[in-house]
Amino acid sequence: TLAASFIGVGCGIGVGLLIGWSIRIRRLVEPVLEMIRMTPPLALLPFFLMWFGRGVITEILITMFYGFLFLAINTVEAIRNVPPIYLQASQTLGATRGQVYRTVVLPSIVPELTGGIRVAAGLSWALLLGSEYLGAQEGLGRLLLISQVFFFTGRMIISVACFAILSFALNTLIVRMSRGLTQWMP
Repeated sequence: TLAASFIGVGCGIGVGLLIGWSIRIRRLVEPVLEMIRMTPPLALLPFFLMWFGRGVITEILITMFYGFLFLAINTVEAIRNVPPIYLQASQTLGATRGQVYRTVVLPSIVPELTGGIRVAAGLSWALLLGSEYLGAQEGLGRLLLISQVFFFTGRMIISVACFAILSFALNTLIVRMSRGLTQWMP
């Protein structure tokens, strides 16, 4: 499911770049994305369980979907936050629209995207736990649910600790990668 989250993030960045490139596409697609984003993820989880069944496939699809959704919106916002002076300066120097996008917009959005990836990874972990808690036959969420039913507090603590350790390790990895990508920043 971690790979699914990163596939969703990659697709979200790609779609976000496309939406940010075209005003027409933005006007058409962005309201739909925003409407879905404002719907709590756990409210849509029962639909994923109903359509795709209980198990790993549902976990993969829900983490992919929300990774995609979050990063598509994050990418569009990052593009909007590029200082206009950067765009104007590059156009004044004769850059074409494609050159501006490739050499000004893309490098400018990297810091915001790395922050968005961290948040999306946290959201993916939460959705993974929720989907395992509600519908999986295995996993830490399932172990947590069974431990709660039988009042196995020790197992519950261990389950939560495992989740926290895995989440922290993933966050640390993303932070290190983002520092490597943004070495040019002060």
